[in-house]
Amino acid sequence: MTAMEMSRRPAASVGRRFYLIMSLLMAAVFVGGFSTTVPGDFAPPGLPLLLHVHGAISTCWVLLFVAQPAFIARGSLKLHRQVGMVGAGLAGLMAIMALVATVFAIRYGRVPPSSRPPSSCS
Repeated sequence: MTAMEMSRRPAASVGRRFYLIMSLLMAAVFVGGFSTTVPGDFAPPGLPLLLHVHGAISTCWVLLFVAQPAFIARGSLKLHRQVGMVGAGLAGLMAIMALVATVFAIRYGRVPPSSRPPSSCS
């Protein structure tokens, strides 16, 4: 065994739990950030279908973001790679939907109050 092999720690002991924990924390931030707006989005008049589709795709992305390191943590490298191919398509779809939802929100005045520029006091 060479000195390089002896000093190197296996990837399993270094990153598996770290990436899983970080993905769970990111998902918690996602849920926490949208938990104040989503319940009101379903009450009449609610949001347009386009924005619900955008939210569903984004939620699928977050679920995939948590699932991928979970697959690695349990040693399912083959499943991780297979789902990763789906994730590549989902990432492209999410980028397109984010752009479409942004343009829609700006065009129809559906921008949240926290995103509007401050009004000037004269």
